[in-house]
Amino acid sequence: MTSNDFIWTANDEQDDFTCLFNGYCLRVEQMRPAVWWWCVYAPHGDEVFSSYTKDEWCGTSERAKKLAENSCLS
Repeated sequence: MTSNDFIWTANDEQDDFTCLFNGYCLRVEQMRPAVWWWCVYAPHGDEVFSSYTKDEWCGTSERAKKLAENSCLS
């Protein structure tokens, strides 16, 4: 699997993105300027990995997406 397998959808403000992948829901959201949260939800809806569980916050949406994707693949 590669990043090309992940299709991200944005809201109108471009500050919240979601991606459905193999039953998982990946999400990134801008919390404040230059601070992005990311999360991976299991098919049953529970949080699997996130900025909180990994203690990894991002400065850009692209970095947050990459961390969510990598966590989903691990």
